[in-house]
Amino acid sequence: MVVGSLHIRDIWYARALLPVFLHDDCKKIERIPKKRACYLINGDRLLTVKKSKKQKTKTGWTWFFNFSTETEFIKADYRKSYVLLVCADKVCALERQEVMGVFDPNRPYLRIRYADSRYSVSGFKKGAMPLITLKRSCGDILDYFFSAR
Repeated sequence: MVVGSLHIRDIWYARALLPVFLHDDCKKIERIPKKRACYLINGDRLLTVKKSKKQKTKTGWTWFFNFSTETEFIKADYRKSYVLLVCADKVCALERQEVMGVFDPNRPYLRIRYADSRYSVSGFKKGAMPLITLKRSCGDILDYFFSAR
């Protein structure tokens, strides 16, 4: 038996990924080589997990996510591609199409803001409106991820 240690700084990966991995519809998990948190689920759904530290701003809290090394997600040729953005104890699940609507490949960052009791996702694409995200429960995120057939 091989036993590994889980460092406290990596527990957020487990918290974000375990519900997906343990879901009844999760039949196959493949890790994308040389990527820290990038997985192919059931052979057709790419899942990338990102985490950021929160920063206090005048209007609330902000998290910045850098996608410069996530070429698998950016150039995804998979049927469905998702990203889980971990913001402290909340997880924001987005499809690739949603991300690309606000994403500028020349400035590969996403920003999540929490202000006025709601979250919004924005990028640096000129003219793109921020995505307003609702608080989703773990069950809602799993349904969102596995419902697209």
